[in-house]
Amino acid sequence: MKVILIKDIKNLGKRGEIKNVADGFARNFLVPKGLAILATPEAVRMENAKKEKMAEEQEKELEKFQQMASSIESREFVLHKKASEGKLFGSVSTKEIVSEMEKQGFKIEEKLIKIPSPIKETGEYRVEIGMDHGIETFITLIIESED
Repeated sequence: MKVILIKDIKNLGKRGEIKNVADGFARNFLVPKGLAILATPEAVRMENAKKEKMAEEQEKELEKFQQMASSIESREFVLHKKASEGKLFGSVSTKEIVSEMEKQGFKIEEKLIKIPSPIKETGEYRVEIGMDHGIETFITLIIESED
């Protein structure tokens, strides 16, 4: 019996796949538990339409992230921190970077900012921003002493 999986099922397949399974397995387990539906021609057509719509949405999202990455690329963001002889009192947090980026019109989640080691001195740093769909970009972060 052919079924369309509604959820990912270990050792069987991923959501949206059409699988051929034993009749009893489908009737007694998959369908009653809401893990699959019967693969009628109409259900297959609806599933294909869903897949096309999802693909279009992912394409639009990818394009949006690419545009954002290109507009952020090589931008300079300046943070003013308390420091003594080039050493900061504390370190620069991702929250501060996000705040500075928002001031310039870029909405980035904190978890996307990748700082390899804590920034504890004034100077210029190259910071990686990792976005969805494997898109990565870099910004220049300038830390200046508050006077």
